[in-house]
Amino acid sequence: PTADGIFRISGSLPRIEATKKRLNKGDFVPPADVHDSSALFKFFLRSIPESLVPTAYYNEAIMEPPTSHEVFAKLPEPGRTVAGFVVRYLREYYLTPESIEATQMTAENIATVLFPCFIKNPSNDLQEVMKHMDQEKNWLKKCLTTLDIKPFPSLTECIAASAPAQVAVLDASLKGKRPSTETVASQRAKALPTPPPQSGLPPHPQS
Repeated sequence: PTADGIFRISGSLPRIEATKKRLNKGDFVPPADVHDSSALFKFFLRSIPESLVPTAYYNEAIMEPPTSHEVFAKLPEPGRTVAGFVVRYLREYYLTPESIEATQMTAENIATVLFPCFIKNPSNDLQEVMKHMDQEKNWLKKCLTTLDIKPFPSLTECIAASAPAQVAVLDASLKGKRPSTETVASQRAKALPTPPPQSGLPPHPQS
C-alpha cells in the first residue's frame, strides 16, 4: 500500500462501476488502479444495510471515553467481526511507519475518510449530523490506534482460508499488480477438489 492519498483520492467512476458489476458476478480480478480498489472498499462497507455500529449503539459510541472499547465489544455479530477485521487490516497494512510515510495517511487522516463506513448519525437534521462528525471520527481513530486486534482475523488468515485463486489475486492486489489471466485460471483449477476415484478407473489427475 504505497499510493499517496490512499482512501482519500477518488478513482475513476466508470471503471469502478464496471468492476462492481464484475465482482457481483464472481470475477475477483482486482482493478489495475489502487484508488479504484480503495473506492470499492469504501463503497461495499457503506452499502451494508445496517451500519457496523448500529443505531442503538450510536450515542454510547460517540460519548465513550477515549480509553474505553466497551461499545466495540457490544457490537452484534457479524458486524463486530467485520469491523474488527477492517480495523486490523488498516492498522497492519496502512498504519505502519513505512506506509504512513509513503501514503501520507495517518490514523487521523484514515479515520477522517473512513468513519462514515463504520458509524452513521441516525438524525436527518444536517446541523445535528455535522455537530457530531468529529466525535464519530475520533471513535474510529481510537479503534485504529488502541483496539486489541488479536481476537479478530487478519487478512493473511482470511486468505489462507480461502481458495488459492483468491490468494493469487489478493497478493497481486496488495503489490499493486494485476495478476495474469493464466495465473488466476491456474490457481482456480488447483482449487477444484479432486473427485473420488470410481471403481476400475484411475484417480482424476489434479492440474
